[in-house]
Amino acid sequence: MRAQTLATYAGKNPEQLVFTDQDVRSAGAIPVRLLQHGKRYLTSVPTYGQGLEEDWTKGQKEWQAVSRNSERSTARGSGHYIYVDEPEVAVEAIERVAARAAEQDAGRDAGRDAEDVTGRDTAKATGRAAD
Repeated sequence: MRAQTLATYAGKNPEQLVFTDQDVRSAGAIPVRLLQHGKRYLTSVPTYGQGLEEDWTKGQKEWQAVSRNSERSTARGSGHYIYVDEPEVAVEAIERVAARAAEQDAGRDAGRDAEDVTGRDTAKATGRAAD
């Protein structure tokens, strides 16, 4: 990371993009919604702008793979600041993820409630004796 920071300050990465060297682990099935800009603003960067756009799209697809419960969509009228250019798209994405998380949590709670009725399944699942 130090080498990347030094390169940035030396002008070798004027966009100050940060690239990590570590693999990202799975997030299981937590709800995720990725929004990608629709206006190809990175192509305006001389020499390597098209490559930045391609890398950005590739990165979005890689982030999408982190969760088994993910969605990706394009905010067609937006540049980098989607929440400014199309706030309704950002709000809808947040509401959708919150609703999906609530549904997932409600399903998990319903399963626990069904197990708690007998106590036996709860003891088996937790490895503890039921009260």
